[in-house]
Amino acid sequence: TYTVVVTAPNSCTAMTTVMVIDDTTPPDLTATGGTITCLNPSITLTANSTTPGVTYLWTDGHGVTSTEQNLTGITLVGMSTVVATAPNGCTTTTTVTVTEDTTPPDVTVMGGTITCAIPSITLMASSMTIGVTYRWTYPNGLNSAEQNPGASLIGTYTLEVTAPNGCTAM
Repeated sequence: TYTVVVTAPNSCTAMTTVMVIDDTTPPDLTATGGTITCLNPSITLTANSTTPGVTYLWTDGHGVTSTEQNLTGITLVGMSTVVATAPNGCTTTTTVTVTEDTTPPDVTVMGGTITCAIPSITLMASSMTIGVTYRWTYPNGLNSAEQNPGASLIGTYTLEVTAPNGCTAM
């Protein structure tokens, strides 16, 4: 609190008080990055603040800047920094990471030989990648989602294995 007293030439005085307040509170800021996958080849970077009137400035490791709150269509891996500026001029900075998981699943298959004595076999498939799905295509065009289906047709069987990240191997 500041008080000022003014004295006039006639010795009369006037006094007033003014209060100076501290407004140096930086804005709160949360931001999220993400992972680019075969299933999601682009992601959205998000920034949020509960402080009213905040502006945002994004900068990434590739020299790109933006004043948008959320950045869509991000396809490059790396670090991005967002600065939130409150109306009082105070700032908060945080960094998010964009990673990539586009590794196809491993797959091992085994067929066999159909004979008069053995008219059908079991096709064998395996993958060390957790959570894969299997899709066999038979020589007659039919499909099976079983990991190890039975086979009684002579010909080429094709297996497509899909990992949880959307990447495939055949």
